[in-house]
Amino acid sequence: MRKYQLRIYTLDSEAALEHYSSVNCPRHLESFPKFGITAEGFFRHAGGSEPKLYTLVSFVHVESIDLVPTPGSPLG
Repeated sequence: MRKYQLRIYTLDSEAALEHYSSVNCPRHLESFPKFGITAEGFFRHAGGSEPKLYTLVSFVHVESIDLVPTPGSPLG
């Protein structure tokens, strides 16, 4: 069974979003299948004011967990 994930990329500017959408996204279409990942689509929020790219991907045999820094951790 394929899993679906919505990835949200917040860029620094509208120009950066345009570049990422036109240069990086096509590269993902070529490289993702090597890792069992399919880019189902790239989207922008209609009416959104922030330069965000929403990417819907699907994959198999991938695990992910959320990590929370412990007290005293340099990341905490």
